[in-house]
Amino acid sequence: MVAAGEDDDDDDGDDDEACRACEAVAAVEEMTEGKVAGDSELREAFYVFDRDEDGYVSAAELWNVLRRLGMEEGARYGDCVRMIAAYDGDGDGRISFQEFRAMMENTV
Repeated sequence: MVAAGEDDDDDDGDDDEACRACEAVAAVEEMTEGKVAGDSELREAFYVFDRDEDGYVSAAELWNVLRRLGMEEGARYGDCVRMIAAYDGDGDGRISFQEFRAMMENTV
């Protein structure tokens, strides 16, 4: 518990992570609302989901981010597996940046 007037530095990382996630969601919303997001915005959105920075988004990574954002779509892991499978063009069980871009272009 933090006393009045003291800083709680432990939450700074969570706040930064939440801000990056919100920025990623904003980039995705721009595309779905007919605005064109640039490559840098798409990459930023992609890397919010790519938690281990291996260049791919797995169902576990998607589930983790969606739960943190409080999104209903991420409540069940099985739903995230199906979301990944729907856009997994090469069948490797994860989404590459190219597959992510194609998914975003198809939602516009």
